[in-house]
Amino acid sequence: MSEEETVLLCPHCLKSNLKVVGGFMGTQYLCKDCGYQGALILEVDEKDVPDQD
Repeated sequence: MSEEETVLLCPHCLKSNLKVVGGFMGTQYLCKDCGYQGALILEVDEKDVPDQD
């Protein structure tokens, strides 16, 4: 049985161009596409990633 790959997505623009920027209270992420910054991100199966056109 093979495990599916997962992808981290920005909850605002649904793109995967994220950078970990640390944070005192936990991990924070910065989306390089839309500028979203926060701890909440989406983790989805690679097959469920929306088309990014």
